[in-house]
Amino acid sequence: DKISETLEIPETINAPVEAGQAVGVLNIDLQGERLASIQVVAAKDSPRCTFALAVGMIANRWAKLFV
Repeated sequence: DKISETLEIPETINAPVEAGQAVGVLNIDLQGERLASIQVVAAKDSPRCTFALAVGMIANRWAKLFV
């Protein structure tokens, strides 16, 4: 008996993404027969990346180098 799983997630997911939002599907098959399709959901929020957010993230990384 051969069980296979296929993860279907788009190459890009546009932000913002909210925790619990469906971002793809996990299909589980047994010898070619679909046993289950399970929604893959975001574990946490991912806000739209603005210029200010990007600068803040870079500044935070630099600050951690010197602490």
